[in-house]
Amino acid sequence: MTGQPQDHGGGTGGRYATRTRKGMAMLQRMVEAGGMAPEDLQRAKAFAQSIIELENASVRDKLRANELVMAISKHTAAMGIELERLERLDAGEATERVEQHTVTVPKVARLDDE
Repeated sequence: MTGQPQDHGGGTGGRYATRTRKGMAMLQRMVEAGGMAPEDLQRAKAFAQSIIELENASVRDKLRANELVMAISKHTAAMGIELERLERLDAGEATERVEQHTVTVPKVARLDDE
């Protein structure tokens, strides 16, 4: 070890690995809060996937990167659902399906009614 910064996503620890983990955690919080533009989401996802593919990245870094990819996927799906709902609303269509049914409960003779 020469004390030089490591140029990989972890594996043996060091400042770089700590910054990478903290960076991925920060990105995940931003995704979950909805504070990223679509192009930033794609860059964050590509970054996380590059960490996952690194042979010498630690298991911890790969897990954090997987969490980030899952958060981005979940956010993207939620935004797609919301966009589709808003488009239906703008078109005057129903956004939620609610049906009303009349329920009739028959009177059942009880043993103590005799």
